[in-house]
Amino acid sequence: MPSILVTNDDGVNSPALRSLWRALLDKEIGEVTCVVPEREMSAAGKGVTLHKPLRVREIYAKLGRGKYGKAYLVSGTPGDCVMIALGEIMADKPDLVVSGINMGDNITVDNLFTSGTIAGAIQGVLNGIPAVAFSAEIPEAHKPTTPEAFSIHGRVAAEIAAWILENGLPEGVDLLNVNFPFR
Repeated sequence: MPSILVTNDDGVNSPALRSLWRALLDKEIGEVTCVVPEREMSAAGKGVTLHKPLRVREIYAKLGRGKYGKAYLVSGTPGDCVMIALGEIMADKPDLVVSGINMGDNITVDNLFTSGTIAGAIQGVLNGIPAVAFSAEIPEAHKPTTPEAFSIHGRVAAEIAAWILENGLPEGVDLLNVNFPFR
């Protein structure tokens, strides 16, 4: 069975992450390991922690509809999360790194260089793992607070992840950046 590493930059309490995580578990396309920052790390870019120890905590998060998932919370950046997952948590290298779903789009050059969501995917690629980063546009006036608000995003993201696991990314592509419209 394939393995999937899920990370993000919004932390474990993000309803968008929980929607994606639940959709991946529901689809049963592989073993899902969730390693995320213990607090929001938006705009952390590709930063990693060098001069202080990182803490890792294991928790069980409620994903909705009676589902729970085990997550590892890291006191660092999304890049740190991927490195800790590969070096300390996962026995084998995953088949795919899935980063997101970010609560906000990542479509501008500025976003691409500062996004922790994109950085988590990049860290996977730097370790020889294909990766996909998912982000969702959120209008200023609307801040969804439940996983259900992102249910369609989560289901489509899980379909894309399943397709990548089955077919691979196109030749010459190591990272796919997917941005969903709000509706």
